Amino acid sequence: MFNNRNDSNLSLTVVVYKNQARKIIDAVSGYDFVDKIIAYQPDPERLPKYDSSLNPKLEYSSDWSESSGGDVFFISSPSNTHVPYIEKILSSENNGSNPYVYCEKPPGVTIPQIDWLESRTCDLSKRTSLTPCDRCGIDFC
Repeated sequence: MFNNRNDSNLSLTVVVYKNQARKIIDAVSGYDFVDKIIAYQPDPERLPKYDSSLNPKLEYSSDWSESSGGDVFFISSPSNTHVPYIEKILSSENNGSNPYVYCEKPPGVTIPQIDWLESRTCDLSKRTSLTPCDRCGIDFC
């Protein structure tokens, strides 16, 4: 995803939950053009479990308004929270840009969530680069 980027100072937001988020953070931290990584955890009680002392690019927040302006979003939270986070990202300003969104599988877990995603296909493709789900076959253009 990042190999052909001309952007400098990219800001990433990772919705953190357990070990997968740590793997994502470790993987993107090595890129020179990644200027800032915000690890968003809605529960402030869980934030102290993450140690940012080894990564100066990394910030932690439980405030969505501080986390929602990223250029790239990685949603690595429980499956039932994926669609609500996609909705939050779409409703955020994101500094006037269209963010990239990587969402773990499945993108939605209920029929209404899948229907909502399908109904928003054109909007999602215009506003984001949402990765399609290869398991359920939903194509986001």
